[in-house]
Amino acid sequence: DGGEAEEGAGSIETARAILASMRSDGGVGSSSTSSPRRPTAAGGGKSSGKQGGGGGGGSNNKNKNQKEKKTKSPPPHTVWGSCSVGPVLKYRLVSSSLPHPTPVQEAAFPVLSHPRRPNAVLASPTGTGKTLAYLVPLLSSTRRDGIENGCAVMVAAPTVELCRQIRGEVDKLWPPVEGEGTGARSEMHVIEHDDDDGKGANEGQSRKSLLEAAAGHTIVGGTPRSLRRLLAEARAVWENGEAAGPAASAA
Repeated sequence: DGGEAEEGAGSIETARAILASMRSDGGVGSSSTSSPRRPTAAGGGKSSGKQGGGGGGGSNNKNKNQKEKKTKSPPPHTVWGSCSVGPVLKYRLVSSSLPHPTPVQEAAFPVLSHPRRPNAVLASPTGTGKTLAYLVPLLSSTRRDGIENGCAVMVAAPTVELCRQIRGEVDKLWPPVEGEGTGARSEMHVIEHDDDDGKGANEGQSRKSLLEAAAGHTIVGGTPRSLRRLLAEARAVWENGEAAGPAASAA
């Protein structure tokens, strides 16, 4: 009884995370016209005028401002081109023979890594790195803690095969980690079946287990149809307090 209660609570938390990541209001659904706020340098002209009592004071404030600007510049080992991705992602990108971002990747980074997560449309010729153009800013601004907080990013693609290819790119930047008795597990879960009755690649797997399979992953990918089914299941679990684990076992 206690085990079933814990599984039910876990399913509800997963449903909450799924619904939060797919909601149309808030961060993901922010206006596409919004743009990131540019950082302002510490100690502008007004501050210097107030603090500087004379010529010498103004000079001292100028030197101080220059030192502060230098201090606030990100270290070179954390910057990929002009993108502040952090030392780990920078190392993995360079190790993947990607020493510099392409123009579309550099242009997309400040927009998609902004906390408000505004809507954006990326248009660029084939082979210019559009997949990494949205993955790099999302991964650099997302905590890798799907096991604790559930799904944070959802990826929709026309086919399951394309979702698998995207997962391969995620695995290069977030290498799969060893789980307890489960082997290496990718941080991106791909919904492998895409039919209406919930049976496909894994024959016999019930529709109810979609939510259970997505639990513990920071990123969930699938086709629009499969993601709609996942959303419907998450909404039902959240509204009715159903337990996906026992239901999946019973099916």
